[in-house]
Amino acid sequence: MTQEGAPGRLVGGRYRLVAEAGAGGMGRVWEGHDELLGRPVAVKEVRLPASSAAERQEVLARAQREGRNAAALADHPNVVTVYDVVIEDGVPWTVMQLVQGRSLREELAHGPLDPGHVTHVAAALLSALRAADDAAVVHRDIKPGNVLLADDGRVLLADFGIARVLGDETITAPGAFVGSFEYTSPERADGRAGGVASDLFSLGVTLFHAVEGVAPFRRESRSDTLSAVLLAPLPEMTRATGGLRELITALTAKDPAQRPGVEQAMALLSGRRPAGRGAGAANAPGTAAVAGATGTVREVRPRPDGTVAVTATAPAPATAVRPPEAPHFPDGAAGRQTNRLPVVLAGVSSLTVVLTVGAFLLTHPGGSEDDAAPEPPPAVSASALAPAGSPGPVAGPGDTCLGVHGGDDAAPVDLWRCRSSAAGQRWVHRSGGALETLRRCLGPVGGSTAQNAAVELQDCTGADGQKWEQQGDGSLLNPASSRCLEPAGPLRDGVPLRIHDCSGAATQKFTLP
Repeated sequence: MTQEGAPGRLVGGRYRLVAEAGAGGMGRVWEGHDELLGRPVAVKEVRLPASSAAERQEVLARAQREGRNAAALADHPNVVTVYDVVIEDGVPWTVMQLVQGRSLREELAHGPLDPGHVTHVAAALLSALRAADDAAVVHRDIKPGNVLLADDGRVLLADFGIARVLGDETITAPGAFVGSFEYTSPERADGRAGGVASDLFSLGVTLFHAVEGVAPFRRESRSDTLSAVLLAPLPEMTRATGGLRELITALTAKDPAQRPGVEQAMALLSGRRPAGRGAGAANAPGTAAVAGATGTVREVRPRPDGTVAVTATAPAPATAVRPPEAPHFPDGAAGRQTNRLPVVLAGVSSLTVVLTVGAFLLTHPGGSEDDAAPEPPPAVSASALAPAGSPGPVAGPGDTCLGVHGGDDAAPVDLWRCRSSAAGQRWVHRSGGALETLRRCLGPVGGSTAQNAAVELQDCTGADGQKWEQQGDGSLLNPASSRCLEPAGPLRDGVPLRIHDCSGAATQKFTLP
């Protein structure tokens, strides 16, 4: 018999359950307290299937896999940090960072987001996917319920619990589908393995939902939804414009080889089109076609200088054809789509597609977004690009390192236990004196030169307050204030930093990368 969670229960000898934060078909999420480190946490309790022992072992293995995946992405500003995975009484408990907020799914219950906000969300999630791609981790279930919006405006991707590491033996049992039908990619719907290209497709569908207010491929039944994923063109967008519109169009190409890679997607979002690594064969030499949802086809041609020229060969309609609340797909629209189907589906008949969908549904007992398990409350940060150069840790006193839990302006810079995989612990000391991470620079809050002024991440401006000089005794001097960097309290995870009169104390000694 397993003991279910209840307020006051101590999990793993240190995590006290305080109050239930959310519940779903697969378990519950608790607000908790780490009694060893004295910090709030979110604790996810997974409800195990009541069927075979093998299936229960699969869930336990998946929970442990989540811990390994999270370790590869630890402290990325756009990924919910997983602290621990505890197996107790045969039940997996995942301990995560707790930040107050809500999911994108909950936010969309009140209507679509402003396009500018969606652009911010897109940049944050692309940053998370780039880190996952670098770590060879596939999420496999990107959807609004797994996109978390912190109350302070930060954006995170949650729940890598069903992700798998490329090259590892897959955990998911044969015939078990992991994910949500209306956000899955055509190749995964067709039963093929999906990598980063599949995650990018799901991201495109999620961004469409966020800005237009509807899931573009959701239908009345699972079979119709799956058919729409495989065949239906993307509906015309009435709210998304500019780089966001181009990004969504490119990410939702039916053929994974026609989708951009993460770097290309970031460039599209920002209005740039540099050549880069594609998700599939998108960066092959020569000209590629990126098909739009309305018949617009953009030629993507590499230039000699390494950039990419994108030109429209057919204009998009000047007026919208539907309101976002009621997408409509005219008869025969699937046959007129410009996005190509995956190679395995090219040229097949509608009957074959129907049979494929039917076989898939018979062998893949998946669920929709509405059936999804609850996600932990949001935590951590918004979009940021990693700095160029050869970054490394800035080692501080007591085996700590400078770390950032957040990539936006005004993100606090603290001391943390050193983690080689933490993106926010990799810094570059520029020749001009700037200390840079996540493409932002360390500086006193408001440029203050006052005693005990806090420090934060800021847009890199070259200001004197963002310059740091290492003294002979190891101190980091801020010339603008004539003061040195030091922790603002006893050494512990998350202790903030400040500028203080230089004393030569051990707590003011740092080692630059």
